[in-house]
Amino acid sequence: MPTIELGTGAVIPDPLRLTRLEFRWRYTLAEQIAINVATETHADATVRATLRALAASLAEATEVDVTDPRTIQGVQYHATLGLIAPARVAEILA
Repeated sequence: MPTIELGTGAVIPDPLRLTRLEFRWRYTLAEQIAINVATETHADATVRATLRALAASLAEATEVDVTDPRTIQGVQYHATLGLIAPARVAEILA
């Protein structure tokens, strides 16, 4: 988990910034599979492209800030598509 430097030499974990793996595993395995399948099989080519773009952004991130509007928008997009339950958005971003 990324850390916060306190200026005194001490560091503490930053609960708002996660490694890519930590963020990915906030999604259940079933949710991850649903997203991966939709990336390949969704009827709308724009949806498939958007899901690929979101996955590429995550792959290139050095860390994930759960308060970043882009992160929030991506998680909400998954809910909009029905790939995760709407209630899961808050849980994933918590």
